[in-house]
Amino acid sequence: MSKENKNDIPEIDMSELDRAMESDEISEDIRTEPDEILKQEIRKEMDQISKEDSAKESEETSKEKTGTEPEGASNQERIEESDSTKGEDTPPESADKETLPNRAGNENENINQELTGKSDKKSKEDLTKEGKNPQKRKKKILIITLSIIGGILLLAVAAAIILPNYLLNQIQYETIDDIDLAKSDLSEEELANAVKVPKLVNDSNIINLLLIGEEAITTDENGGTVIESKTRGRSDANIVVTINRKKKTVKMISFLRDTYVQIPGYQNNKLNQAYQYGGGPLLKDVLQLNFNVITDGYIRAKFSDFRDVIDALGGVNIKLTESEAQCLNTTNYISEKKYRNVKPGMNRLNGVQALGYCRIRRGKNYEAVTSLGGHNNDWGRTERQKNVLNAIFEEYKTKSYTELLPFANKVLPKLTTNMTKNELIAILSVVVGMDLDKLETLTVPTENEYTSVAGSALQVNFVSMNAKIYDFIHGNEPEETSSVSD
Repeated sequence: MSKENKNDIPEIDMSELDRAMESDEISEDIRTEPDEILKQEIRKEMDQISKEDSAKESEETSKEKTGTEPEGASNQERIEESDSTKGEDTPPESADKETLPNRAGNENENINQELTGKSDKKSKEDLTKEGKNPQKRKKKILIITLSIIGGILLLAVAAAIILPNYLLNQIQYETIDDIDLAKSDLSEEELANAVKVPKLVNDSNIINLLLIGEEAITTDENGGTVIESKTRGRSDANIVVTINRKKKTVKMISFLRDTYVQIPGYQNNKLNQAYQYGGGPLLKDVLQLNFNVITDGYIRAKFSDFRDVIDALGGVNIKLTESEAQCLNTTNYISEKKYRNVKPGMNRLNGVQALGYCRIRRGKNYEAVTSLGGHNNDWGRTERQKNVLNAIFEEYKTKSYTELLPFANKVLPKLTTNMTKNELIAILSVVVGMDLDKLETLTVPTENEYTSVAGSALQVNFVSMNAKIYDFIHGNEPEETSSVSD
């Protein structure tokens, strides 16, 4: 309240008032004047409170809309100026017949009611605002969370696009123009009448990949260090991985390297010789010509790189027979002598040891070396190769993606293929999601489907053998055709 308001209150001689009241001579004007003064002061206080509340609400509304403080004089200064003006211009109201105490009590009660109403109204508004703020905070948190999730998804999509390309770029790619063909051993007349690769109808549900293990190595005079050959070697491993889209299965067919086959443009010879003549493309033609197996592409790795694949995985678990352990410890199949220390039973083989295990065919004195499956010679050798591939697969399944990435970086540059990146990605997209725990295998030729010829070559009964191959790939279901192989 300003000083100007206080000066408006008239001074009263209290001694005179007491004397007049005791003598019952007090006038009506004197009795009512203090009451009017009190009433005027109460109304002023109420008006000021009301103005302050209105000013605060107006200021809060202005802040919400503009986010800034109102310009000019403060609300409190405006209220005090307005209050002073009203105090000078407002005339006192006429008194009624109620006594001073009752009036004061009623006015105080009205003030309390007004103040309580204002407080309740303000509390509700505050509660409403407090109710909105948590919702805004929740909405903000939700937006941030969705943004983070969206960012992760974008990174995942980017990784799904970039990572396969990054990895596949490390593979070596070749075309038929990159392959140097060996000179034909046929006469011009024989070459003119040489066998041609037939056109076969392909099954749209089947994908066949040819895996080639090239043995282009030799050893020094002491049978110790492995020496890399500068020329193309023979295919020691000839494996077709067949993927059935419809049944969602993956199977593996191993073709013995000593199988006697027709080779387009060359004299009949062993299967592994076909690769030395014309690389992967000619080997594909030989499988199509002799076994009616259409391959969609090939992936090749040298046996000398095979050990690096094993070492990148940290080794593989292989169970050895007594004759296998003795052979590995007494021959140069294990190229480094310090690793010729295996034992019968389960062994953790490193790359050099695993490679030697895959190459076993005969013992030191050309005696038979029996595998766990009871095979020897080329059958035993093929069985061991499949055992190592299965062991690699088992190791692969135990690795996390972060562990497999360094493995892929070491292995992929050692692979060569005639397929494009898009073709590889398409094949991978088919394989993803398949149950690969069970891998069915078939060795060609099977028992009773061949006869031995000179030079340990195997003459196959192709009619019955090819029927078994077809049944193994297709599962005795009618073939669904979609394209023709050249």
